[in-house]
Amino acid sequence: MQKLSNQEKLRPWMGVALFIFIMAVFLTLGQYMQVKWGMTGLVFTELMFLAIAVIFSLIRGVSLKEVFPVKKITLRDLFGCAALHAGGFLLSYISIALVGIIYPKSLKIADSLNDFMFGNLTFIPALLIIGLLPAICEEAIHRGAILSCFRSIKKDWIIVLIMAIFFGVNHIYIIKFFSTAILGGVLAYVLVKKNNILLTMLMHFTNNALSVIVTYRQGAESSDAASIADMNLVPVLGVYMIIGCVVPFLFVVGSLLLKPEEHKKKRFAIAAIVSVIMVISGAMILIKGGLSAQHLNSTVSYEVTAEEKEIVDIFTGGRGRWNCRFLPFFLRFNILIMMYGFGILNVVYCP
Repeated sequence: MQKLSNQEKLRPWMGVALFIFIMAVFLTLGQYMQVKWGMTGLVFTELMFLAIAVIFSLIRGVSLKEVFPVKKITLRDLFGCAALHAGGFLLSYISIALVGIIYPKSLKIADSLNDFMFGNLTFIPALLIIGLLPAICEEAIHRGAILSCFRSIKKDWIIVLIMAIFFGVNHIYIIKFFSTAILGGVLAYVLVKKNNILLTMLMHFTNNALSVIVTYRQGAESSDAASIADMNLVPVLGVYMIIGCVVPFLFVVGSLLLKPEEHKKKRFAIAAIVSVIMVISGAMILIKGGLSAQHLNSTVSYEVTAEEKEIVDIFTGGRGRWNCRFLPFFLRFNILIMMYGFGILNVVYCP
């Protein structure tokens, strides 16, 4: 990774110390402001992160342009980041389902977090406070100030691992740890390889904005997280594993686009092996977990025009409703699982 021109002023131990300081301030002053002022407190907490990042850099006498590097974004960079983000997003499906199986109460905790974040906000304020603000402030402190302390480490993967753990821990709750750690690792990887914080801010905003859009699309008060906690999530995990078989290829393609000179052909072979293992494992989990009838007995309703009614009646028997039993078994199962998945992810995958 590219070092600062005066890297000796920022050491790895300083990054650890800064993170501990951030957590201490967050768990005391930040929590106090959020409990007392609600979303206004969250705004001040995020701005506090940004202020600490800038003040720390100024105190240590390092260049703000190097700590928060901004460069021109190419189309290749955008496609590479999109592939990596898609892979991380799908991998988070798997982690969330796994956590839900091991610790079902975590989904009910996620439901209360969803009420706090979205309960009293309209769409535009939510997009700004939950989407844009963390993308700027959290990137400044995590991929900016803290990560810059680790630039002297020779092994890039060590930097990515450290930053992933830090980002997961920063979100406190176990239901958010793994999904945000995955996102933190992906963002750290992009910063390490491209040294452009504008890319990570864009990815972070896209991630959070998707969460906001899905939440308000469903209705801010209609999260399914609590009801999902009572479901059998084993077959859900199985389907996620099967769908997630594309994750290794997305990661390889993303890294290829960002750093083609570092690409090795054997990575595709390794990705193929991992994908096969995921498909087989997912199928075994799916078979062992069983297919609960409640996952399949669902209908999708919609209005049709007079011209369409004759065609629709062929499939509905004149009832004006499309029954999911007419869809292929695997397709309707995947549709329902993905619907449940979005119900969880719009709560827990929003840092």
